[in-house]
Amino acid sequence: MHAEAFLRHLSLIKRYSEKTVTAYATDLQQFSDYLLNQFGSDSPDTATNSQVKSWLVAVLRSGLSPKTVNRKKSSLRAYYRYLQKEGFIISNPVSRLKLAQTPVLLPRSIPQKPLESALEARFEAERPECTQTFEGKRNQLIIMLLYGAGIRREELVNLKVKDFDSAKGVIKVFGKRKKERLVPVPEKVVALIEEWLETLSPTSQESPLIVTQKGAKIYPMLVHRVVHDFLTLVQEAESKSPHAFRHSFATHLLNQGADLNAVKELLGHSSLAATQVYTNLSVERLLEVYHHFHPRS
Repeated sequence: MHAEAFLRHLSLIKRYSEKTVTAYATDLQQFSDYLLNQFGSDSPDTATNSQVKSWLVAVLRSGLSPKTVNRKKSSLRAYYRYLQKEGFIISNPVSRLKLAQTPVLLPRSIPQKPLESALEARFEAERPECTQTFEGKRNQLIIMLLYGAGIRREELVNLKVKDFDSAKGVIKVFGKRKKERLVPVPEKVVALIEEWLETLSPTSQESPLIVTQKGAKIYPMLVHRVVHDFLTLVQEAESKSPHAFRHSFATHLLNQGADLNAVKELLGHSSLAATQVYTNLSVERLLEVYHHFHPRS
C-alpha cells in the first residue's frame, strides 16, 4: 500500500493542513480494516468498485451523515487519482461512484443591527473599562478582527507582528493550504492594532500578533471562549462560534451591495461557488424588505 507516500504528497506538495491529512489517513485506515474483515485483504490498492461501494454503504448505514460519507469518498478518490498518476494502478474504482445527497445548509450570520449594538455596548458605551486591561484590549482586538476582516479562527491565531501593515491598513493572512492573501481592515481596527502593539512591545517581527497574558500565542479554545462570551450579548445570534463572524462579514458586505468576486477574494475562497452560498442569505434579506415595504407584496 502506498498510503504513506500519498499522505506525504498531501502534506508537502498539496500543502493540506495537518487536520485534513489526518482525516485522509483515518479514512484510508478504516477502509483497509473493512477490506480485511470482509474480504481478507487489507490493501486498498487492489480494491474493486464493488468493494468500495460496499464499504460506503456500510458507512452510511452506520448512521454517519451523507456529508461525512462524501468526505470519506473524496479521500478514496484522491488516493486512487494519486495511484493512477504515479502509475501504480490502471483504473480508478471510485471514478463512477456518485456522491450522496446532502442538504444545503446556509451559514448562520448575525443580524447586522443587533451586532453593531452589541459592539457599541461592550466596547464603547456601557463598559469602556473592559478595554483598558491587557485582557480587555486583546479580547476586543479578537472580536474586531474576526468581524472586521472576516478571517478564520486559525488565520487569526497564526497572525504575526510582521503580517500587519499599518501604512496600507492591511493584514497578510495565510489561509487554507497556506494560500496567502492581503485583507484590508477598518480604520478603527488599524488603530486598535497600533495601540495593542504599543501595549505588547514585541521583541521580534516574527512574534505572534495576539498573545496570552504569559506572552504565548493564543489558541483556538481561547478565541472560542472570547467570542462566545461576547455573543451572549446578541440574542439574535443563533451561532456563537468564531465562524459566525466570518459568515456575518460576507453577508453584511453583500447586503450593502458588495461585488461577489471581491467578497470571494476577501474570504480567500478558491472558487466562486463557495462564496455564492451567501447570496442566498442576501436574497432572503431582499425578500424581507420587499414584503415589509412594498404596498402590493
